[in-house]
Amino acid sequence: MENKGSGVSNHKKRILLVEDDALVALLESELLQSGGYEVLIAYSGEQALEIFRSEPDLDLVLMDIDLGPGIDGGETARRMLSEKDIPVVFISSHTEPEILAKTEAITSYGYIVKGSSDTAFFASLNMAFRLHATHKELFKKKVELENLAENLSQTINKLLETQKELLAHQQKLQETTEHLEATLNSLPDLLFEIDEQTTILDVRAPLPELLYRPKEEILGKKINEILPVDVSNSLAFALKEATNTGRAEFDYSLNLASGPRYFEAIVSRKGENRPGQNKFVALVRDITDRIEAQLEQQKTEIRFSRLFQSMSEGVAIHRLICNEQEEPIDYEIVEVNEAYSRHTGIHRKQAVGKKASELYGLGQPPYLDIYARVVLEGKPETFETYFPPLDRQFKVTAFSLGENMFATVFEDITERRKAEQALREREERYRLVFENAPLGILQFDQNGIITECNDEFVRIIGSSREALIGFNILERAGDEKVKEAVREALAGRIGYYEGIYHSVTANKATPTRGFFAGVFDEKGNFINGIGIFEDFTKRYETEEALRGSEASLRAIFDSSYHSFIFLDTEGRIQSFNQIAAKRHTEILGTKLEIGKKLVDLLPEKFRTTFPITLQKALSGEYVRVEREIPLPDGSSVFYQHHLTPVYSDQKNIIGVFYSAEDITELKISEKALRESEERFRTIFEYSGTIMLLIDPEDGSILDANYQAEEFYGYPREKLRQMNIKEINTLPPDEIQRLMNEAKQKKINYFLFKHRLSSGEIREVEVHSHPIQFGEKKYLLSIIIDITERTRLEQQLKKTLEERQQILRELQHRVKNTFALIYSLINLELNRLQDKEIRAPLESFKNRIMSLSRLYDLLSLSEKYQEISLDRFLKEISEFVVKSYASPAKKVELSLDLESVNLEVKSAIALGLIANEILTNSLKHAFPSRKSGRIEVRLKRQDDQLFLEISDNGVGLPPDKPASAAEGIGQEIIKALVEQLEAKLDLESDPQKGTKYKLLIPTRAIKNSPGQ
Repeated sequence: MENKGSGVSNHKKRILLVEDDALVALLESELLQSGGYEVLIAYSGEQALEIFRSEPDLDLVLMDIDLGPGIDGGETARRMLSEKDIPVVFISSHTEPEILAKTEAITSYGYIVKGSSDTAFFASLNMAFRLHATHKELFKKKVELENLAENLSQTINKLLETQKELLAHQQKLQETTEHLEATLNSLPDLLFEIDEQTTILDVRAPLPELLYRPKEEILGKKINEILPVDVSNSLAFALKEATNTGRAEFDYSLNLASGPRYFEAIVSRKGENRPGQNKFVALVRDITDRIEAQLEQQKTEIRFSRLFQSMSEGVAIHRLICNEQEEPIDYEIVEVNEAYSRHTGIHRKQAVGKKASELYGLGQPPYLDIYARVVLEGKPETFETYFPPLDRQFKVTAFSLGENMFATVFEDITERRKAEQALREREERYRLVFENAPLGILQFDQNGIITECNDEFVRIIGSSREALIGFNILERAGDEKVKEAVREALAGRIGYYEGIYHSVTANKATPTRGFFAGVFDEKGNFINGIGIFEDFTKRYETEEALRGSEASLRAIFDSSYHSFIFLDTEGRIQSFNQIAAKRHTEILGTKLEIGKKLVDLLPEKFRTTFPITLQKALSGEYVRVEREIPLPDGSSVFYQHHLTPVYSDQKNIIGVFYSAEDITELKISEKALRESEERFRTIFEYSGTIMLLIDPEDGSILDANYQAEEFYGYPREKLRQMNIKEINTLPPDEIQRLMNEAKQKKINYFLFKHRLSSGEIREVEVHSHPIQFGEKKYLLSIIIDITERTRLEQQLKKTLEERQQILRELQHRVKNTFALIYSLINLELNRLQDKEIRAPLESFKNRIMSLSRLYDLLSLSEKYQEISLDRFLKEISEFVVKSYASPAKKVELSLDLESVNLEVKSAIALGLIANEILTNSLKHAFPSRKSGRIEVRLKRQDDQLFLEISDNGVGLPPDKPASAAEGIGQEIIKALVEQLEAKLDLESDPQKGTKYKLLIPTRAIKNSPGQ
């Protein structure tokens, strides 16, 4: 028999056997040689390394783990594998998991337990050779696969990038579709879908009142059936145009129930032009407001343009130019009137669009500081100046138009200044007052005829001095209120006019205010009348804006959830919002009324304190008070009241703004928070354990209880100033990392060493949990001193390890003894040929192996007083069947074993009984058969344990019906059955085979996982 493990090759494989026991080495060497291997033996790790390095053509190393003094088998294998790739198979009596794990960490070509069957022994070697060959082939394949994987990875990356791009495009398309749908739903426009035959297919009408007819009457109808002829013709023409060009626009108007409305329509063809099959979308927008505004604006622009161009003063509109720092650096001429060109000699085309610094040739924009101030402050300024580039004197009035725009109105006063110079001594005072007054001034006679007026009056009226001098106010003025004011002046009283005056001599309407008074001599005779006019266009516009702002503020005022009341300086109600009125009625049972004093509407308990609070606010103090208001049902509500002084433009207090906010829910929350805080403080202080509150951001200790004071030896105030990194002995970075993990709830249990104030180091157990205070998280750490417990645990652990080491050594020695006996028996069997002499030795070998298996199970178990009986019987059954297996006879083993834990002594007895019965069946049950079947069953029956072993062989001989075995085997079974106080029944039939039934009483059973 050659190379049982080599397969087909005739080449003898060389194996280096490393075994420190010479007898075991001899037995294993003979076994290997019988299998066709060439064997080299080394008795130590050092000798094995010498042979390994001197014999380069070794095929396998069979390595014992324990090699006596010197390096062990594991280290020897490591050194060999570091020099050469060779299969190393470990052989040992050890079956402990840690030993197996240690060998697996070195190499994974196999592990043979000493005493295994020859078949298992050679099968392990064959597996090692195949694994090594496979390893080489796999390494080659690995290199090929790595190259393939690299190419595949690049391809996959490209595909992933393409997929990402497609997903991004798909998402963008979906977002665009959703955006378009949302946009259509939010548009106030009408949307019609129409086919080429002018049939209306669909209608989207957010405002149904804009439809000429209801939607249900429109759908499916042609446009000429529902719309006026002119509109339907325009739409039909637009459809034809959209058919050819894709798009058409037109405007139309309809007389709806709400009145005439104006619309603009955009018609678009859907998709490509398909004659006869085209469909269109018509987007229709209501532009009534825009049309009406345009008409009104056109009227205003016409009036303004006429006034602008007819003014005798030069007028220029400018835009202020600023740099990146918003600093004014220049201004641009936007528009000028004809008078501008007359006064300056600069044509409109030359001026419009030019910067002032370029237009006037000065390099710098003239009067920039004044104009910038006008724009930024919004206040008009008038000044007179000599302008060198034109060698003229001008009177300039500049005023802001908003949005960095301003206008200058100037008149050429060069000639007038020359005339005034000659008359200055005689009428300087009068003219200065009359001409430079910012108000319009006129004189009139007893008939109401204007005899004189200043330029400001001319400007206000928008006419000319020539047209105004000689104008009869009483006959020609278009406003009756103006005539009445003049009559009042003629009668010796002050006449007053205010309104928008529409000029008769010019097409201008100006918001003005005028005073008329008569000048009488000592006798009461009328000399002349004087009228003073003020242009308050800006004030009028401001008042209009204020009215709009007031409406907005009123809307905010009324829609607020807070109660608002405005009081005057006497505490009388001037205004209030709706929620204030509602709450006063529902909560206080009083009704707010304008003009009443608020204090009179308050409950009696508040009437004494409210005047004091009001007086504080009237003295300029901001007052905030909280009040609990009882309700009729016995409950209460809480309100926070604010009283804020209100100042006029002159910084005088004109009233008090009173607001009230319902804070009932806040008060309830505050009360719950206080109660919760009190509970937490009680637990924190009196729980009996050490507690610290720590900021995980930097480790600072925010709070500590009195147990922490006693444990660490620091006063509480000192602890609150310390950092946990001063107490914990770990490095600061490690402490910070662990605090972050505790904050994120990854780890909440720790074992640390803490330093006390005395310098002593104590072992502590820390339970740290994050708690939320406001927006920030802190760590609540509960600390337990486990120093004494740790010391006792270490002592117990050390004692346990020493005992376990002694026990492992004892088990190892026993197992080695079993292995040695087993090897000696095998050695003797190899020399014996007589079957009768070999039979007792074979039986004895199986009994030894049963006991060895028991010790294997004990070494794997955490409990040494009991083992898994089902596992023990399984291993014995499989071993015995394999021991008697041969190519000529195939015996099938069937196991049905219930999980049972049994004390060791009883398990040994049952194992030996099973060994004897199985051996007897394998030897005698199938004498002339090529196959057979053995069944082993283990069950619990009531309070007994039931073991049944049966075969389908020829049964017992007729002359020996009661014999279970022969010779010593029968004696062993009988003695062990008596020892277990069990009952053994035997059934035998030549047709059915032999069946052994063993019933064991409860007292022999330790327990099982199910109990």
